[in-house]
Amino acid sequence: MTGISIDEEALSEFARQIQLIGGHVLDGLQASKRFGLGVEYHSTVPYSSGDDLRRIDWKRLASSDRLYVQKFDKEEKSNWHIICDFSPSMSYESKRDYANRFSASLCFLANAFNDRWQLNEFSGASLRDAFEILLLRNSAVDFKKISTIEFFKNSIVILVSDFFFDIDELKFLENLDASSQVHFVQVLDKKESEFPFEGVIQFRDMESPRKLTLDARVVRGRYLKKMQDLEDDLRRLTMKPRLRSFVAGSNDSIHQDLFNFFEDL
Repeated sequence: MTGISIDEEALSEFARQIQLIGGHVLDGLQASKRFGLGVEYHSTVPYSSGDDLRRIDWKRLASSDRLYVQKFDKEEKSNWHIICDFSPSMSYESKRDYANRFSASLCFLANAFNDRWQLNEFSGASLRDAFEILLLRNSAVDFKKISTIEFFKNSIVILVSDFFFDIDELKFLENLDASSQVHFVQVLDKKESEFPFEGVIQFRDMESPRKLTLDARVVRGRYLKKMQDLEDDLRRLTMKPRLRSFVAGSNDSIHQDLFNFFEDL
């Protein structure tokens, strides 16, 4: 069985770049876009090459004529709930592989940040266990089981899916603690996002035995409208929705997608 391919060295460098490893936090401190962090002033230390210029202690500079930067400690951990969808439609082209690698990367990063994290309904999983769960699961997410999870307060809940299911199953997210965030990561194949088909073609429903023979030109407009309706419905599910759509791609594209995702946190 093919393993999950993630570049641990690149992810460690990624975590270092966004200043979360080792107790550092993102720019903005109390107003940080990374949710769930409290920070406490720690000390000032001499400036060294690469330090954030925005953290220069200007008062100490005025009194000493030397550069110092302010250091802060992280008061509390963030809480990550990563939910990866294994439904049949996710096996279309490279979507499942992409979703696995994206979810595995999130688990790796949360672990690197020394944050609390959970994959689907499995708590206390190690990275090895998480990767095995991603590789071995072959059925849709059981949202009834997940809805019984006692989500942490101040949680970052991330659902990785194509969302080709009845989204009423996600209504339980409305009951999350008001301080929590919900992020939808929609994984699509390029054909699904652009509908480039021409002529008469047979479409097979991956969630059922149904097959349809249709003129792509005739149904293209309706299909794209349905996709827009799905996106609108997802945005209405939470008071402060965050929805990112990514076209399944390579390891290199995942690193850029992760960067874009963390910019929204």
